[in-house]
Amino acid sequence: MHNAFRRDLNRLRIIATDAATDPAALAALRTAWQTFSEYLVIHHTAEDDTLWPISGERLGDRTDRATLLTDMVDEHAQLDPLLAAVETDLAEGHTSVLPMRFERLAEVLVAHLDHEETAALPLTRSRH
Repeated sequence: MHNAFRRDLNRLRIIATDAATDPAALAALRTAWQTFSEYLVIHHTAEDDTLWPISGERLGDRTDRATLLTDMVDEHAQLDPLLAAVETDLAEGHTSVLPMRFERLAEVLVAHLDHEETAALPLTRSRH
């Protein structure tokens, strides 16, 4: 799933550069964004509501590791205003800022996905 988010976000970034001057690119961007953002929110909500709480219960009093799960939720929350800004700019036709918006979203999302894959997901697989 994470690889798909990286791939699709990169495609969105490319399309965003053309959206200011190409109405077809803007229409494609809006459609692709709707799908991307919907699945990202579903994915993160499932983690926040199910995966991290269950993993936290398994950790018991291992607060050193439990803090990492809190970090995951916090990183998801950092994405929310970035997603909202893209949504607003697309709805209001502010195409000139979209490349910058997608660049910032890519920085934050990719850093989060990397952090999750290297630190949190291995923790969910451990027995202690």
